[in-house]
Amino acid sequence: MIIRPAILPDELDRSYQGRIMRLNGYNDPKVTIKQASSCLQSLEKHSQKLSVVEILSKIANFKLKKFVLEHTTMPLRRSITGCLTEIGHGEDTIPTLLVRSGICTARHDAYLCPKCVKEDQDTYGVSYWHREHQIPGVIWCNKHGSPLGYVDGNKAFLSPPSEFLSSATMFDRALISQYKKNKFIQKFIKISAELMKRNKPFSHKRVAQIFKQRAIEKNIRNGGGTFKNPLFSDIILEKFNLEWLKNTFPQIDKKEHGKRLHHLDDIFTAEKGSRVSTAYILAASILYRTPEEALNALTKTKIKKTKNDTIDPMYGTPFDDSELKHSYIKHDGNYNKVVSDIPRKELSIKNRLNNLGLPNLSIKNGIAIEFINEFIINRKSLNESIAETGISEDAVERLLRTLGNSYIPVMKEINKSKRHG
Repeated sequence: MIIRPAILPDELDRSYQGRIMRLNGYNDPKVTIKQASSCLQSLEKHSQKLSVVEILSKIANFKLKKFVLEHTTMPLRRSITGCLTEIGHGEDTIPTLLVRSGICTARHDAYLCPKCVKEDQDTYGVSYWHREHQIPGVIWCNKHGSPLGYVDGNKAFLSPPSEFLSSATMFDRALISQYKKNKFIQKFIKISAELMKRNKPFSHKRVAQIFKQRAIEKNIRNGGGTFKNPLFSDIILEKFNLEWLKNTFPQIDKKEHGKRLHHLDDIFTAEKGSRVSTAYILAASILYRTPEEALNALTKTKIKKTKNDTIDPMYGTPFDDSELKHSYIKHDGNYNKVVSDIPRKELSIKNRLNNLGLPNLSIKNGIAIEFINEFIINRKSLNESIAETGISEDAVERLLRTLGNSYIPVMKEINKSKRHG
């Protein structure tokens, strides 16, 4: 058995992991997760290996998507990405995505608000790390308006923030007053907050096209064109406070006036782009007058598609679906074995298989294959098929959702015709 505390409002995933660890008498987060996983497998009678974020969501008794959207920074970190853009935050169709990006942090250090710490102790009996304080660019508390403090590194998340009240480095109150008056910083924070509410990411290629057109309209150098126009990275240096920029976007330290900084100046180029969503949020803060205008541009601008759906997002060349299906059949639906067959990026292959409605069947002892045979081939009821194979309900949901992916375009057309009918 493991003690399963309730997760608190806006509590960061790693903060919750730390409370579970301490309440159960452990001092190692890996041991904590291992014991929790073993306990959950025993209770739910399955042997499927779960990612850390899945384990935490189950301990909290939250649906995975809800946990990810409310207690991780994934919605911001993946808000604009070049990979698996059709996969929503917290969807478990690509397990490796949850493993690699589940409870990563959005910035290096751990941030706290002393007033929130004391209020949480009075209200809940414990202090905890708030997710909203861990967002790049946020250095004052939205609730109290007071400066945040920070602790070097992110191991601090495993301990209560009350332990660091005397040792945390506090931001200067006078500087905070300056930052609050900067309209570009205000836009950055608001756009970040709105992106955190979205269920799915934007494609960096789409964003690059939208931003490039906007940059042309504003006579900003955008990967080409006249050198008379100012570099975008120079404009960012001019509009934002330098110390705030260094904290928010550390890559700015490498910037020299008049020289390109590819992290920022390449965001208008779909082939290069940036791997950091913060760069795009900085850009949106410059290119648009208001956060609302920026979000409207991202969500409503229509981009003409020039490539078909089988384009490999990693390589920019078409997939041979027949080759994928042949390998999938040869390896009994085992994604990892298909990956070893096809000379493409792992996530690209798994993403394409998922889109084709071909689920990963490599659950231990071939249980997924048995279930599909019973339910779909032998036409047994759902309950009978689950009972006879012993497959977990979560695994069934994943299988059925993936099997239905090839039907999604059809359903969208049906819905469209109903709206216009």
